[in-house]
Amino acid sequence: MLANATPRFKPDGSFAGYIGIFTDITERKEIEHSFELFKIIAENAIDPFILMREDGSFKYLNEAALEKWGYTEEEARTLKVPDVDTVFDLEGFRELFKEAQKNSIPLFETTHINKQGETYPVEVTLTGITLGGKAYMHAIARDISERRKAENLLMASELRFRLLAEQSPVWVWMADTGLNVEYANGQMLNYIGLSDLSQFLGKVWQDVVHPDDLPVIVKTFQEASQSREPFEYEHRVKEAATGEYNWFHIRAVPRYEDDKLAGYIGTGVNIDDQKAFTRKLEDEVAERTKALAESNKVLGEMNKELEAFAYISSHDLQEPLRKIQTFSSQIMSLDFENLTDKSKDKFNRMQQAAERMQALIQDLLAYSRTSTEERNFERTDLAELAEQVTGTLQEELEAQDARIVIGELPTAPVIPFQFQQLLFNLISNSLKFRSPDRTPEIHIEGTVIKGKKLNHNKAEPESEYCCIMVRDNGIGFEQKYADRIFEVFQRLHPKDRYIGTGIGLSIVKKIVENHNGVISASSEEGQGTEFRICIPLSQN
Repeated sequence: MLANATPRFKPDGSFAGYIGIFTDITERKEIEHSFELFKIIAENAIDPFILMREDGSFKYLNEAALEKWGYTEEEARTLKVPDVDTVFDLEGFRELFKEAQKNSIPLFETTHINKQGETYPVEVTLTGITLGGKAYMHAIARDISERRKAENLLMASELRFRLLAEQSPVWVWMADTGLNVEYANGQMLNYIGLSDLSQFLGKVWQDVVHPDDLPVIVKTFQEASQSREPFEYEHRVKEAATGEYNWFHIRAVPRYEDDKLAGYIGTGVNIDDQKAFTRKLEDEVAERTKALAESNKVLGEMNKELEAFAYISSHDLQEPLRKIQTFSSQIMSLDFENLTDKSKDKFNRMQQAAERMQALIQDLLAYSRTSTEERNFERTDLAELAEQVTGTLQEELEAQDARIVIGELPTAPVIPFQFQQLLFNLISNSLKFRSPDRTPEIHIEGTVIKGKKLNHNKAEPESEYCCIMVRDNGIGFEQKYADRIFEVFQRLHPKDRYIGTGIGLSIVKKIVENHNGVISASSEEGQGTEFRICIPLSQN
């Protein structure tokens, strides 16, 4: 109740009491209470809360509304809706106001303007309400400037995508997670004989893909959708103009909407010509491989025949050679004094020629054996093997006052007899080409390195190799002859100064090849030579 009282006085002017009126204000209090609750909710809202009268003036504006528009509470009392909204005039607003009292108003967008004259888009929710018997309209206005910018960017991006896609010489397409086509560019539509995108939406694509390829497409797409990974595959598509199937290479990447997989966007490139070329190339390679295999077979048989011929010939040559040496030795021992000086010289030269012939036959036999012998690898202490070879050459070493220094050598898988022959030939070579100005000295040492350090195309980069270095202080040679010295019958020096057959280093190279290794020589004339042999530590 609301009490209003007025003092009452007697005729003589003295105070006599009060006369009052009591008014029931229950309804007013309820209205005030409702309005206070409305204000509490409004003041805690992040969006502008607006309470409007039918004449377009504002009953209430929360802080968010005042801040957004840039007005003080005092200034806002004189404002009306057209002052802050560029779309509505008073007449239009009143019609909307009346409608809101009867029906719900759908969410809509309009444009607000602040005190500085800056406009921005808003999304408005309107509701008609009654407070104290009076009709009002409540509005919540959300600024959607950022959303509008994002939408504009998306639209611009979509437009750029479509412009680029339509100009692209390759297929461009989009499909949802159910493999339903949502977009295909002009190149794709032209190929399959359609004039409008609407004719190709959904699963129409299944009608133009080769039936044998459908399971591959479905499986690939399902697996990619589950893993959310890009994918690519090849399939055949029928060309409308010819009715023939051409091969296409398809690539696609996932696309997302609101962090959810929406489908895939991809391209398609006609690779039918490449496929045809590849098939032709494969046929040619298969044909040439077959021809090469046949040639290799013939060559292998010829090599076997040649090796057998060399071996048999060498054996057959030794018998008459032994007879020549025997008879000449008998003549030299029994009838030498009866010969003329000229005949003695001829017999001496004949014996020397026979000795050279014998050495050549023995070297030919050794070279032939390196190709025909079975390759049985054994893990061998190379230092011990080097000591054995040195012992075999002891007389020659003492005769030339030569010195051999054997350093650290690893254990490696080798064919013992062949590797012994290799070291024998290299040491003999160093003794043969010793320098007349200094005592012969030969160093043998080894190490283990990775294949990538060999700088050789035959070496496996990550495999380990055992490398043996044989270094001397002999006469050396010009480095440009480093490859030539390993060829059969190749000599860098006249045979009357340095005896030999020209096969020794060829045998060394053959043995290294039998061990799947590589050999090189580095030298300088007058400064000695170093041979470097590298073989795998693991032999298959």
